Amino acid sequence: MTSETQTPQPTNIKRMYYGLGTLALMGVAAAILGGMNTATILISPHQGQDDPWMAVAGIGGLFALGGFWWVFEGASVWRRIGASLAFGFVGFIVSILLIAFGGDVIASYRDFPSGQTIRYTGVLHLSRAYYSHGKSPHGHVQTAQLWADFDVSDADYDFLRAHRSPEEVSHDAKGDEIPSKGRFCIRVELEQAGGHSLRVLHAGTRDLPDGSVILCPPNTPDPPDQFMRAWTEAHTPKLRPVPPEFMAAYKRLNTVSDGLHALDAASQR
Repeated sequence: MTSETQTPQPTNIKRMYYGLGTLALMGVAAAILGGMNTATILISPHQGQDDPWMAVAGIGGLFALGGFWWVFEGASVWRRIGASLAFGFVGFIVSILLIAFGGDVIASYRDFPSGQTIRYTGVLHLSRAYYSHGKSPHGHVQTAQLWADFDVSDADYDFLRAHRSPEEVSHDAKGDEIPSKGRFCIRVELEQAGGHSLRVLHAGTRDLPDGSVILCPPNTPDPPDQFMRAWTEAHTPKLRPVPPEFMAAYKRLNTVSDGLHALDAASQR
């Protein structure tokens, strides 16, 4: 009786090196681009255009799945399926990171040209703060009007905890969820390009600088109206116009339906 061997052949080992090497290079590229991502975009004329890139990431995952199906040629069917699905998922995740970080770097040059960009310090209202637990416990804050989520240092999150009301402390002693209620703001460095692009510097994939979280100064202004309108427009679902052919078919269907109702009414007289 001949037993099925699971030992990869030399050709398969070379294929394995090619496949793992490609994923490793993509991962390194994503890490480098992520390290270059030092800003969080609040408003951009290209917001809401991420769907095509998700499709590209999906294609990357399919290529990884097919590639490792080729790598594990000669292995048992279930091992080949399991390995292909696992590495295909890894390829999908790496593709998402590579595209997302690369898109942020491209957006920084496209939407914030050096000759048309001004930099200043601004104050943004917070809506809430929360502390995430797990392998990497961390504090986060979310802005109110122009929504974004930022990582903050432990010192800044302790500042938030220290300025809670007695009722909030009794309700949540650990302070894992802190509503702002108009009390907390972040003082950040902003870059603005015209009236269509706004971003927070020293953010992105890193914590905001220590001391960014503050008590809101009296009469802290809201963001300018043009940014509020741009943010609302970018986050409002776009309704596509109904094709004329569909409307014509719908009218014909209504005509037929009205005729059937008329015949039914006549038959009941």
